[in-house]
Amino acid sequence: MGETSLAGGAIAQPFYRGLGRSLGAGVICVLSLWLSGCVGKYHVKYRESTPPQVAYDYQTTVVKPASYRISDWALSEHDDPALTVSVEQLFSAQKFSYQEQITEKGGRKDADMICFIFPFFWFLLVVEPENCFARTDEWQVTKKQRINLENVGKPEPKWVANETQQLTLELTGLDESARQQEQLRYRVSQNHIGLRRHLATLQVEPNSVAVRVSAQGESADAIQFEIDRQALAVLVPRPVWLPMPMAKDKFMLGLRDALIAGDVSKANGYFEKLVNMPIELPDSFYYRYAVSLSKVGRHDEARKYARRYLALAGEGGAHAQQAKGLLR
Repeated sequence: MGETSLAGGAIAQPFYRGLGRSLGAGVICVLSLWLSGCVGKYHVKYRESTPPQVAYDYQTTVVKPASYRISDWALSEHDDPALTVSVEQLFSAQKFSYQEQITEKGGRKDADMICFIFPFFWFLLVVEPENCFARTDEWQVTKKQRINLENVGKPEPKWVANETQQLTLELTGLDESARQQEQLRYRVSQNHIGLRRHLATLQVEPNSVAVRVSAQGESADAIQFEIDRQALAVLVPRPVWLPMPMAKDKFMLGLRDALIAGDVSKANGYFEKLVNMPIELPDSFYYRYAVSLSKVGRHDEARKYARRYLALAGEGGAHAQQAKGLLR
């Protein structure tokens, strides 16, 4: 009898321990759920509204082919004068009307009862009262969307500033009779176009220099002015320019060396310098220039100088047949 009681007690102890654990877990769960209900929840709300007012705006698209113009320019008066240029690009502007739909976000927070039930959290009533008491937040705009878009009228041209468009700087050295003796072109940025360093690259001594800056090809609004001999002496106090005869000899020697070396690109550079100088050149010069241009795919220019050769040398020219072949 005693043994049976002992055995029953041994079996009952694990049962009660398991029951106690289950009850403890249940109490914790219930307590957690209750406490979570005491934590103030935040209720988010959204609302949309469309004011009756109609607004207007423009939608711009790039005009193709691209068109540019110089809107303003200034020449600084320092020891080293520099050009600063402003460029505009042509756009097509379509006016349209619209209404603005506004999306707002608001919210309401319930009171956080934990702050009131447990003394341990009472300090939050002083430190963070906004998190303990119930509150209603003001509406905040979260999104604006244009609706009911309608075009108004026809598209109109509109010039817009373009600060990245490069410019073409053209320097033309002129002799005493205002004839062109050398011409150089550079691609430059709009800000601080230094004149001194570009003028110093001329190799033939000029009597004056015609300066032209354009934003697009042969545009009529290009900046144009001339620097006379007196101003050149100030701008380039130590010129490295050569007199015309010396410059011709230098370019001819450079051309010969480039042709012997097979450097077509360098040879074309000398051809261009010589053809722009007011000097007499042999007929064969134009034929050889045409051949050199055709080697780098500049066929339109090659045909131009092939025609010039034929006009000078005639049908009996030593290279007449070859020149005709370049015209095909």
